[in-house]
Amino acid sequence: MRRQRQLGRWAGRAAAGPGPLEVPAGVPVEALARYLEGHRLAPRVGGRLLRRDLEPAPGQAGAELERRLTAAHRKCLAEDALFTQVLGDLGERAAAAGVPLVLLKGADLASRLYRPGERPRNDVDLLVRPGDLQVLEEILRATGFRPDHPDPARARAHWFAVTWRHGTRPRVQVDLHWNLARPGRARWNLDRVFGRTEEVPGLPGFRRLERHDLACHLALHAVAFHGAFGRHLWWLDVHLLAPGLDEGTLARRARETGAGVAWQVAEARARELFGPPAAGPRGRAAAILRIARHWEGRGDARAGRWLVALLAVDPPWQAARVALDVARRTVVPHRGGRRA
Repeated sequence: MRRQRQLGRWAGRAAAGPGPLEVPAGVPVEALARYLEGHRLAPRVGGRLLRRDLEPAPGQAGAELERRLTAAHRKCLAEDALFTQVLGDLGERAAAAGVPLVLLKGADLASRLYRPGERPRNDVDLLVRPGDLQVLEEILRATGFRPDHPDPARARAHWFAVTWRHGTRPRVQVDLHWNLARPGRARWNLDRVFGRTEEVPGLPGFRRLERHDLACHLALHAVAFHGAFGRHLWWLDVHLLAPGLDEGTLARRARETGAGVAWQVAEARARELFGPPAAGPRGRAAAILRIARHWEGRGDARAGRWLVALLAVDPPWQAARVALDVARRTVVPHRGGRRA
């Protein structure tokens, strides 16, 4: 566990800190590269090395690490171009149909907080108004996408998103959201959310979340959904977003959406890795951090994720609503993706 924390702090300095990229004594280059790749930080560090925002480590080990990381950056650049092309087609068709699309998570963050090729993503997360869902599904089919779920109409009754994959470009997939969470896990008023969205520079037809909505959504996703342990890229997102937030607005928005505890945890995790140091949170947020440290690096730890999700419900009596929702929801298996 101590080794994992040391690697975490090293990766944090590589992704956001000043100075040269050091190679810790006794740690093979392969282990360092794999750590950055596993936490999706390799393209970011590779981009910093290419720009010389970060000096490469000396010697053969430093050269090998630089080669590995800059290759990850160039791969991410190519994927950026592919996603941008697909988004351009979707945006044009959706705009012609009068359907507003909101970019979520990595699809938004890649251009909002990062330089090109530094923010990898597995898919494009899109939010659409429930009333526009059928129209957008028709647009997705017309542009070569097919749903993972065998019955998207049934899935809408059981979850809040469905994955659509491109028929001839397997690397391209869209996670189509018609809400941002299940009942009790958060309190999103979609009319207010859409009313606060803003245009995405350079990407006609798309909008993005207002920054305080984005902060709450990122925190709820990383903490309440993924258990506060996992990819360090999520905490880098929070680290880069936090300086542009107004504390008063964020506090009000967190109370409104139920993200109060989740944001405390997300901010603490970001500070652990990327600084600056600060006093840790108390209460349920502190308990979540202890659980996250315990489960870090242990794979698919569903027990840990469920416990964190329970502790992150804000206010805590909303947990009864979460339990009722889980009890009522039928789990529907589907091809090649997550379970609904």
